[in-house]
Amino acid sequence: MSGDQLNSSPPRQQRETTRFQTDSSRLTNNQNGSGADSDNRFPKYGDKQDEATSSRFATDPESLNALKSKTMVKEYVARSERDMELPVLRSLFIESFDDFYKLIEPKLQLRPDISLRDWLDETFNEMQEEMITKQCRVFLLTTGSAPSDIIGFMQIKEENNTNTVYVSQVAAHASLKRKGFGALLLRYLISVYPPGKTYTGLCRRANDPALQFYMKKWCYNYE
Repeated sequence: MSGDQLNSSPPRQQRETTRFQTDSSRLTNNQNGSGADSDNRFPKYGDKQDEATSSRFATDPESLNALKSKTMVKEYVARSERDMELPVLRSLFIESFDDFYKLIEPKLQLRPDISLRDWLDETFNEMQEEMITKQCRVFLLTTGSAPSDIIGFMQIKEENNTNTVYVSQVAAHASLKRKGFGALLLRYLISVYPPGKTYTGLCRRANDPALQFYMKKWCYNYE
């Protein structure tokens, strides 16, 4: 997504990416005001269907602050492909990434026989398999206990025999991008892992809003 995601392509897909790195002290130091992670330089894009999807939440400062006040992060452990949460996560992922990626679709070098949304759907199939087989950890950004209350999620992978956590996906509802909600998920990591952990992730170089977010807000090293 444009502003709150690190990597969105399957391992098999050719890609041009930038690698980011940070630590728990950097995440802690960036816990500032509710609007600190917003970036209004990048407008919203989408056709009429996308606009309808994105209009679920009011985005004026008062409404955003009220929404953040009741937002919580909790870990989700997938049990099977029949979990009610999985279709919600799939929809969030596709709508969020499609919102910006359709603007740079030629740079994604997709197969000629697949559409952008189908490619995103295939990508989530791989993510879902990782969730069910416990190859990753998933944290939900939610306002309640029902699947319909989920407004974002983060997928991370603990790299074996290292002090590193790889943040593989961060996605928020399309209308909440660049409003600080993705940062809520990232900051939650400091309550999950002890001080001294290193966090890494990948971001497409063509995804300028996301690059600006990570370079300015929480990375101390990138390549």
